[in-house]
Amino acid sequence: MKVLDDFLAKVGVDKILHHVIGALICALFSFVFIIQDAVFDWTAVAVPTIGAVVVLLVSVIKEYAFDAKVDWMDIVWAMAGCLWIYAAVAVGVLFNQLSI
Repeated sequence: MKVLDDFLAKVGVDKILHHVIGALICALFSFVFIIQDAVFDWTAVAVPTIGAVVVLLVSVIKEYAFDAKVDWMDIVWAMAGCLWIYAAVAVGVLFNQLSI
């Protein structure tokens, strides 16, 4: 737990929350579009870009409309959360291709 506590103290809970919520939003949009269009080939790896654009828009609007001071690192951390979704989709497509 000390390692986790040290990490949270260094990075900050706010940044981690932006990261996690960014990943969640990106994942939800990616799932909807992948399942809706039944995309199970390598083009599915591009689909999280839709979710990433939504995360970027929501993050910028949130920073400008609801925060007293714009913190661009909050936006960066939210966008970094999208990288997990790109990786998960790529691994899923890879497993799908290997099972064919």
